[in-house]
Amino acid sequence: TLISNLPGFVYRCANDREWTMEFISDGCMEITGYAAADFIGNRRITFNDIIQLEYREPLWQKWQDVLRERKHFEDEYPIITAGGETRWVWERGRGVFSNQGSLLFLEGFITDITERKRASEELRKSETRYRLLYENAGEGIIVYDRNFVIIDANRRAEEISGYSRNEVLGKTVIEAGILHPDDIQAAATNMSQLLAGINVLSNKYRFIRKNGDVRTCLITGAAMRGDDGSVQSVTSIVTDVTEQARAEAEIRASDQRYRALFQYAAEGILVADTETMRFVQANPAICSFLGYTEDEMLRLSVKDIHPHESIERAAKEFHSATESGSYTARDLPCLRKDGVVVYADIIISSMVLDGRPSTVGFFIDITKRKEAEREIVQSEEKFRSVVEKSHMGIAIVNDRAEYVY
Repeated sequence: TLISNLPGFVYRCANDREWTMEFISDGCMEITGYAAADFIGNRRITFNDIIQLEYREPLWQKWQDVLRERKHFEDEYPIITAGGETRWVWERGRGVFSNQGSLLFLEGFITDITERKRASEELRKSETRYRLLYENAGEGIIVYDRNFVIIDANRRAEEISGYSRNEVLGKTVIEAGILHPDDIQAAATNMSQLLAGINVLSNKYRFIRKNGDVRTCLITGAAMRGDDGSVQSVTSIVTDVTEQARAEAEIRASDQRYRALFQYAAEGILVADTETMRFVQANPAICSFLGYTEDEMLRLSVKDIHPHESIERAAKEFHSATESGSYTARDLPCLRKDGVVVYADIIISSMVLDGRPSTVGFFIDITKRKEAEREIVQSEEKFRSVVEKSHMGIAIVNDRAEYVY
């Protein structure tokens, strides 16, 4: 039937604090873990009982407001399934009134949005991390659209140009006055090359600061492409290289910071040649994590540090960074020299090393977390086994004196 094929379930219930069900379709089993009959007349459990506690009163108040205004109800909230899992649902419903205006019942539709909520949360975290790095980057970052209109600029770009972000947003680099007139044609040529298919270009241009000073900057532009391959925007990394001596000192300092970070980072770091997938750099942390010496690591490739059944996935994750510029491979099994399988979240990024396209991976060891998760599952299984096989009656009561087991 139409109802049985819906990605959720429909209901009809009373406007009471238990949401006493008069009808609920069978789709509720897949989402809640309870059969429809369990809710009818509160036979086994009330629908209110499966709503996460802190959401119950706000949902009740919102429904009452909606009914007074004769509007549709719509909200998202978490429920606890029969298996104890927390899932998010989206509900839309309305009150059904008699001709005399009295409320007869509520009816509506509920569907599972757990995966969407998880994806939204991951996106929010990712965007937060991006903005943190973006705003605190040591280099200026300016983002243009395909027409050379500035759509974003970070704090360091403000310092280099002398202009605030609000003074340049919505203007082309020519209108903003930050690009030297003699460099406009070269910049336009580079933009055309990016639009034509080249992904990254670097050149030196002269910036005119707000106070009139002229600074020479190294600009590295990277094209950000949409699913159809067309350029959506261009991100430029801006480095002030006006004073050569200062620039050289900064390069040396940067190199020292990189080497210190690489050598003493708690996370394992591997750099591989993008084409051959063979490792060209390995820091001490990754050698310890995988049980190899540095010389041994540099004789290996990406396929050598993963279990056989995970090699195809590892190669796919590796090339995902090449295609997107940055990628995070989660819960990826890694194979130590001694044959033990460990697990890592790997942040993978594309880079150019000594003129060669390379891929760098930052390994975050999650083995203990995986073991802890496995132990929790085993502990729960043992608990249930003991309880189920016990000859004594066992009950668990919550703080409201309600039986939960």
